[in-house]
Amino acid sequence: MTEFPCYRCGACCRNVHLAIETAHLDRGDGCCRHYDEKQKLCLIYSDRPDICRINVQYAEKYINHMSWESFCAINLEACRQLEKLVASRNIDTSSKMSAIAIELSKIIPS
Repeated sequence: MTEFPCYRCGACCRNVHLAIETAHLDRGDGCCRHYDEKQKLCLIYSDRPDICRINVQYAEKYINHMSWESFCAINLEACRQLEKLVASRNIDTSSKMSAIAIELSKIIPS
């Protein structure tokens, strides 16, 4: 399995309020309470929650439902949408993120 091509833009860290799984990390403005905006780094990176570890999420929830390549493609699209959201704070982009989250939730095993 190849490594997920994360560009460390912080878009996911600045939008934790958009997903039920990460909402508990919201410091009140949509941004993760562990994200350092000045350094653009996670303050607890080595101890970050499993929800923040894409390889763990794949192994625990998606491995029996899709290939790693497909999972990465879906997550890269989510990254692009989050980057657009950060850049524009456009409600339409937020709706697209919700649609992606709904599609992923359909394949999570119960």
